[in-house]
Amino acid sequence: VLGLIAAVIPAVAASSTTFKLTANKTQAKPGDTITYTVSMGAVENIYSIKLKLVFPEGLTYVEGSGKAADGLQALMSASKAEFTEQTKVFIVGSSDYSSASDTLLMQFQCTVDENASGNLEVTFDIDPDNIFDTEYENIDFTVKTASVKVVVPCSHSWNAATCTAPKTCKLCGATEGSAKGHSWSAATCTAPKTCK
Repeated sequence: VLGLIAAVIPAVAASSTTFKLTANKTQAKPGDTITYTVSMGAVENIYSIKLKLVFPEGLTYVEGSGKAADGLQALMSASKAEFTEQTKVFIVGSSDYSSASDTLLMQFQCTVDENASGNLEVTFDIDPDNIFDTEYENIDFTVKTASVKVVVPCSHSWNAATCTAPKTCKLCGATEGSAKGHSWSAATCTAPKTCK
């Protein structure tokens, strides 16, 4: 009787990385420009990357601002490393890249729309099948994005200054100027001096 021996081969853990999107500010007002940076965390033997940027209502991509990091194609020994403005897709292809630290991938800018409000967050649309290693195995990844809070300036509606307080905005509580100070009437036989 011929016995079959089943060999147990441990699975090789797939590589993993983190795609990070950071902003140069945490708060912005309508009309402001925000600069975003996309980077990748430590990784082993990555071969392909395809990331699509997704913009929320309230942010407008600045045409001409998006580009792959200088020297990225050579650094990653890639056949290409580019950002396509029309599709908002970043691609690295035919690479064999490993790094123990973060790698800058690209930068771009957005402006805050006039009617924007709340917290705005640019995100990635990533098909897991487009992130793989040199063995064509998918690489596990996580995503970290940045949220920017829109701060709308107040169109002040002022209360008049008083003797003891400067003028104050009825809407946001901001103050401007200084108190008027007391303007005293003369004391009389029956009443002390009083502030006019």
